[in-house]
Amino acid sequence: MRQRILLYGLILAVLAGVVFAVFWYRKRKQRLELEAQRAISEHQFRTSKKVHDVVANGLYRIMSEIEYQHAIDKEQLLDRIEVLYEQSRDISYEKQSVAEDNFQDQVTALLMAFANAGTKVGMVGNARDIWENVSAPVREEVLQILQELMVNMAKHSQAAHVIVRFAREENKVEIHYADDGLGFPAQVRYGNGLRNTGNRIDHIHGAITFDTSAEKGLQIQVAFPVA
Repeated sequence: MRQRILLYGLILAVLAGVVFAVFWYRKRKQRLELEAQRAISEHQFRTSKKVHDVVANGLYRIMSEIEYQHAIDKEQLLDRIEVLYEQSRDISYEKQSVAEDNFQDQVTALLMAFANAGTKVGMVGNARDIWENVSAPVREEVLQILQELMVNMAKHSQAAHVIVRFAREENKVEIHYADDGLGFPAQVRYGNGLRNTGNRIDHIHGAITFDTSAEKGLQIQVAFPVA
């Protein structure tokens, strides 16, 4: 009788072990599948954001320049398109394209690309020392943030004047954008571009503030620390 009880107990223990093993395997499989789906979703989001920032905004920048040029330099245009092509091809490789020694010139070129007969663009404080010790990845994010602000201005604001001021206070860079366009409604609605801008600012541990108190125009303050 005692041996039979021990045998039944052993059988029950084995069955319980099998049930637990099956349950654990299924839960582990579900967890791995969820992690794989999350990784795919994050990759798709990063790729989508880069396509928007690099390809869509880059094309709009080129279109804006062409629209207001009386004479088009074919070779220069082809060079710009080739650069955009290389950037789009390198999206999946996370390649950084920001040079360390002339970043202020890249900022100037980006902002001035949106100046035309109907919109005057001015800058204050974009000096070499502003960007000292700002890492290449952060510089890349800054370029994309500025480009998104300027594309949004060109598409929606109808501004006649745009001014972008840069300042450095110890280990913090501040960028103040202002225009005299239509501005934002009282409650700012984030479209795809501004969502990407917000994500980029979060990524560099910065902050963005929209001043919608003025009757006309828009003011945006961006600040981020220098690591």
